[in-house]
Amino acid sequence: MRLYKIFLLLFFAAYALLQLSTIASAQTAEPIILQYADSLIGRETSLGAERELVGNVHLRQGNVYVWCDNAIQYLAENRAVLIGNVKIVQGTVTMTGPRADYNGNLKLAFGTQGVKIVDRTTVLTAEQGIYSMKNYVAEFYNNVQLEDDTVLITADTIQYERRTRNSFAQGKVIVKGKQSNVLLAGDSAFHYPAQHYSLIKGKPFLLKVDTIIVTANKDSLMHRTNDSLQAMPILRFDSSIVVAEKLEAFRQYKDTYIAQDSVEMIRGELRMKSQLAIFDNRNERISLYKSPVVWNDSTQIIADSIIVSMKNKHLHQIQAFGNAFSSSRDDTSYASRINQLSGQFIKVMVTDDSVRTIFSRGDAKSLYYMDTDGQPDGAARNSADSISIEIEKNKPEIIHWLGAVVGDVFPETVIADKENDYALPGFRRRDDKPKKDLLLIRLFSRQRSNNFKKDNHSDNIEAFRK
Repeated sequence: MRLYKIFLLLFFAAYALLQLSTIASAQTAEPIILQYADSLIGRETSLGAERELVGNVHLRQGNVYVWCDNAIQYLAENRAVLIGNVKIVQGTVTMTGPRADYNGNLKLAFGTQGVKIVDRTTVLTAEQGIYSMKNYVAEFYNNVQLEDDTVLITADTIQYERRTRNSFAQGKVIVKGKQSNVLLAGDSAFHYPAQHYSLIKGKPFLLKVDTIIVTANKDSLMHRTNDSLQAMPILRFDSSIVVAEKLEAFRQYKDTYIAQDSVEMIRGELRMKSQLAIFDNRNERISLYKSPVVWNDSTQIIADSIIVSMKNKHLHQIQAFGNAFSSSRDDTSYASRINQLSGQFIKVMVTDDSVRTIFSRGDAKSLYYMDTDGQPDGAARNSADSISIEIEKNKPEIIHWLGAVVGDVFPETVIADKENDYALPGFRRRDDKPKKDLLLIRLFSRQRSNNFKKDNHSDNIEAFRK
């Protein structure tokens, strides 16, 4: 009980000091000075003197300059309501809008009917907004948009720190880089323009849309040139969707993105999962770490780390490092028959979106099922220093075993219904391939975070400063 009483005494003492500090601050604040108005009407009220200023109003408080069409100035409160073509300037910051409330004691401007702030290359707009001339922090609400020389951000709420130009966005956040075709979204985002860096949290996702020119083929449209018909190239739009628990954008390095925790990606028939992924747009490369797995059509690759390379926006190769294992199904009629390849390193080469060759080295092993006239006909299991497989129509056509070759051939009568007994060591086949419809449901069912105190403006500003 004694400790409780001491706590109460300390609490009330701190509260009293805070109140005295607030009163002292109000008493020492500079008054809002009238520089000019076409006309002035003064009156006394129960709350003190008021002045109605009409036409070409110009006010000043220290280094803060105010212009508007009309204003009502409350002298006792050191406050002014600004009406029509409001413009407030402090250093490099200009705040404009149709109406604002300016509190001279707190040095706060509050725009209520649409507000805009311009600070060097940063432009911030919203339905409502507060700007603190003391702390140099803007806090905007409802349909907020922030634009600078690197990104365009939209959100429910954005705080902007003038000194650093850093910003924090909350609620339905979308971040679009100006120099890329990548869109980031989530529940919240931190943007640090000096570091060319953004951090997205709260069920974030990345969306990248590429325009790909497909070479002419039998499905191409035809057009007439010099009395002859020629195939027209087809434009195809490929979208990459990435979801994770945290997304980071590094624009200084030609748009590099890092996704962490429960990372999933879909691009056409390409699917990926890992706990850490680095997307290097400049080099068209995706690096996967921490339990990575990649699916391309019926082929699955698992390793300690995987690098997926694109070429002209098409899948070019997949490299798997450390305990690499590739598996694929050739015929869905025999789902238990899974061709397998393992090694310390595996490389898959892709041309025209189809796997052409698979190469393995370092304790390389292979298991491939054979068929004759479409009927199962046993399997071959081999090991070598390296193994190279040429693929034709999604099936192994030619296999090269090089160095210290050891192998067995198992007839159909031996392996029938016993395929698992002949699997390669370390065989694992995952069935949790990302599905586009489930991923889209996850994107559109994102829940907004409740961590942000939207109604307490002063607390939000102070929290943002800290």
